[in-house]
Amino acid sequence: MPNVFQPQNSSIMRISIKNIPFYLLCLTIPFENTSLASIGGVFTAPLSFLLVPFFLTYIIYKAKSLNKSSFFIIKYIFFMIIYSLAVLFFYIDEYDMYFLVDRGIRFLLLTIPLITVFIIGSMQTEEVMKKGIYITFSVVMLSFFINLLVPDLINNTSFIQYSSALSVDRMRGFTLEASNFGFQFVLIFLMFLAAKKLNNLIFIPIIILTCLLITSKGSIIGFMVAIGITFAFFSKTHPAFKIILAFIFSILIFYFLQLTLEDTITRDIEKYNSIATRSTVILTSLITLVTNPFGAGFFGYLPSIYENGHTAMDIMNSLFPGDLNFSEFTQYLIVGQTDGVSTKSFFFDWLIYGGLVFLYFYIKFVFRLLKVFIITNSKLEFTVLIFLMLSTMFFISIETRYIAALALSFLYLRYNSLAKDHQKNA
Repeated sequence: MPNVFQPQNSSIMRISIKNIPFYLLCLTIPFENTSLASIGGVFTAPLSFLLVPFFLTYIIYKAKSLNKSSFFIIKYIFFMIIYSLAVLFFYIDEYDMYFLVDRGIRFLLLTIPLITVFIIGSMQTEEVMKKGIYITFSVVMLSFFINLLVPDLINNTSFIQYSSALSVDRMRGFTLEASNFGFQFVLIFLMFLAAKKLNNLIFIPIIILTCLLITSKGSIIGFMVAIGITFAFFSKTHPAFKIILAFIFSILIFYFLQLTLEDTITRDIEKYNSIATRSTVILTSLITLVTNPFGAGFFGYLPSIYENGHTAMDIMNSLFPGDLNFSEFTQYLIVGQTDGVSTKSFFFDWLIYGGLVFLYFYIKFVFRLLKVFIITNSKLEFTVLIFLMLSTMFFISIETRYIAALALSFLYLRYNSLAKDHQKNA
């Protein structure tokens, strides 16, 4: 008998060993601000970065068996490199060429780990992906309770935290600060619910309460809007009734935020600068789309902000005279300034990089997923995607947020599975 079953056991063992690197990725993804940052800044800050060279080698080895989406992403990045080099010549007369090339290469390098995580995630089976999500979920929950009960372990510098907490009154888990942690927490919680198929309304107040403890305004707003949009699409009530409910829900969100976060929002507008910076830099991205419809490429990213930022700030100042604090944003407009200069958004960063071409493929991919999730009544996957879109559009840049790429690969696997099942049952 042992000899009969030995091959089967060996096969199971091989499968387990094969999946260990992916599980290690999921284990390390929540650690976004480690002491590895001393080597290469934000590029090397995530603990998962240590696994990127291994996964890149594996992707090259398995290049012939990559799925269509992975192939397309790789081809698109090569296209962007060529396009960026062509666009570079429009800026070399006004800017130092070495500076533009140096910064552009840095922007390009920041995309490689994210693409790697997505491709590796999309190569997994659904079962392996679910186990990986459970691992990441467990680590994020652990970081939440450590931050809640023993905050000094999180707020002070150590190997898992390269820098001290920006504000000791706000939770940051294993990330840099509260906004990043709120995004990480909500996203993995929603992924966990989708993986476990736990479609229960009780989790909505739980997520909202934890976000209040984390003090992440963006995460609360993004989550509540995502829930509202999900209800609007999947509710079987009359369209007129949906509109009425959406209006009531919007009022409730407004009063909820007023009661819970009014002081922090008011303080942000009057004293700090994140609202002014984020809104103005997003407008800068939109102005760049008008002035350069096909994008500025990697090498023209900073010049686009330097040049169009003044127009954006004038517009915002005319709309809200004297109400916004532009002290941070004005630093972005100094030619040669690089520290923190970005749109603070994956979507608007890439709108500057790739223009209308990026916008077309982004909309096409997102709508393809949304269509299948709606047809198959997959509410949880729909909510994950909407939250991911809203967050990466309005308050999260994903350079070190590998969890965003993991979430997208999970949604891609679910999309393929649900689409096949729908075709079989059609």
